Amino acid sequence: VSKFMSALGVQDRWLPICQACSQILTGAPFIDKIWQGGSPYIKGIDYTNISTRFDELILPYTSGQVPAQRPGEKVRNIVVQDTCAQDFSDHAAIAGSRRAAYMVLNALDPQHPVTVPCMLVPPFTG
Repeated sequence: VSKFMSALGVQDRWLPICQACSQILTGAPFIDKIWQGGSPYIKGIDYTNISTRFDELILPYTSGQVPAQRPGEKVRNIVVQDTCAQDFSDHAAIAGSRRAAYMVLNALDPQHPVTVPCMLVPPFTG
């Protein structure tokens, strides 16, 4: 459990299904280590961050939209609601979202992009 969570009285035994959840908080050792070199990115790799305005765990949701910090870094930040107001994906639903899957495929194969359909994506279930 992070120092922050410990200060709130949260103990590891209370988070049996999500031992890593405390590592997403600012000041967590994992986050600090990722940023140790001044950026979470490795130069020469193209990154895509896909986020949702309705994320209830990553707060604010914009903290998942990390811009390039140094020359040579290439980052694309996507918010699923920017291209479809019917997308109500939250933290859990984005993992099962067909729309997010198309965005991932486009990021992995930018030479052959597919149209990302706008469709209703309910929270939690995607």
